[in-house]
Amino acid sequence: NLNFQILKFNKSPKIENMSFLTRLFFRNLRENPVEKSAGNPLVGANEATRISMQGYINANVLNVRSQPEKGENVLGKLSRGAVVDIYEKTNSDWYKIKYNNASAYVTAEFVAFKQGKVNANALNMRSQPDLNAEVLNKLKRDDKVSVLLTLKDWYKVEYQGKVGYMASKFVVIGAAADTDKNDKPTKKFLKDKAALLRVKLEPKSKVIVPTASREGRITAETYNNFGGLLEVLSDEINIDIATAIAVLAVESGGKGFGAQGNVLIRFENHLFHSFWGKNNEKIYNQHFRFSSAERWKNHFFRKDKNSEWQAYHGDQIKEWEVLTFARSLDNEKALFSASYGLPQVIGSNHKVIGYKSAQDMLDGFSEDIRYHVLALFDFFNPQMIKHLQRKEFTDFARYYNGGGQAVRYGNFIKRHYDAFKKTK
Repeated sequence: NLNFQILKFNKSPKIENMSFLTRLFFRNLRENPVEKSAGNPLVGANEATRISMQGYINANVLNVRSQPEKGENVLGKLSRGAVVDIYEKTNSDWYKIKYNNASAYVTAEFVAFKQGKVNANALNMRSQPDLNAEVLNKLKRDDKVSVLLTLKDWYKVEYQGKVGYMASKFVVIGAAADTDKNDKPTKKFLKDKAALLRVKLEPKSKVIVPTASREGRITAETYNNFGGLLEVLSDEINIDIATAIAVLAVESGGKGFGAQGNVLIRFENHLFHSFWGKNNEKIYNQHFRFSSAERWKNHFFRKDKNSEWQAYHGDQIKEWEVLTFARSLDNEKALFSASYGLPQVIGSNHKVIGYKSAQDMLDGFSEDIRYHVLALFDFFNPQMIKHLQRKEFTDFARYYNGGGQAVRYGNFIKRHYDAFKKTK
């Protein structure tokens, strides 16, 4: 069955060296305008270097320039869904961002922000993230705002041209904010259930992270980051939470975002050949290679047909470069050919988890790590759930990872399951 064969393929669980929890820690230091740290150049005495907003690219490919002028030197390119830290709006047309550890500029027209919806009968928008700060506006339930920045307990928002702060616990963002209360979808996906969007990601009590076992470390970190929501979802389908932890750990090493802030991806050359390359062999063969015997292996890429072939799996910067290039050939088919985030769902399976397109799925994953976790459970079909309940990991992997990788991934899941059981 072709649908099963293209669901999942070989993934490398060790993709980034920095743990997801560590990355969130430093991001929180960077984003929190109240606390200061002399050791972090993005906060502290130099107010000009603080992050003002955080948006995402809303164009297929966007040039990053050295100066806020269209004729200036192009430093690189960002693809749709890439997260950008914004330090200032230089004028009505440009944002100053950080790119490769240096200042750069992108056109403001193609940067979008998360959308939020007030989830309280009345909510104050204040001048500062402080309950005693001046009230700029009073909003009512279902009023919509643009979420410019996520702080510890506050959102920096824009409403009717004014910028202020709202208590984050009274604002829902993402898919829930886009759904009207009278909408009646034909199928209720987990990502569309507002109650699940309010469940805390972290568990009530965390486990000690072991250092001796790699599997134990990854599964413990995964639980400490997402255990609160995973407990609820695992109870819902009657599986051991260790099973859910093991699947997440194997598929993505427990991480949903790379060190650059982009969604974790794996671009599959053989899938891009199936979706696009077989009808464009001459162009495809100039840039992409894979093993004919085991198609998920020996993936190589070169941007220029006269350049050396390079392997790219395991390097998220290179993965995104390959995806961006493939999107310049065929945007939709390229997005179909990559897997995304914590659950590493292939883009062509976007409808299985409730998204109208692969781009819609990438946008959702770019907004909030919570959508990654919910996508994993939305992806489970009755057969997968049955095998997970029985801890038949190889049979589960036959559906989730494809028949050719079933034994290998089944053993991976079993090892991570056992490791977490010892930790818990």
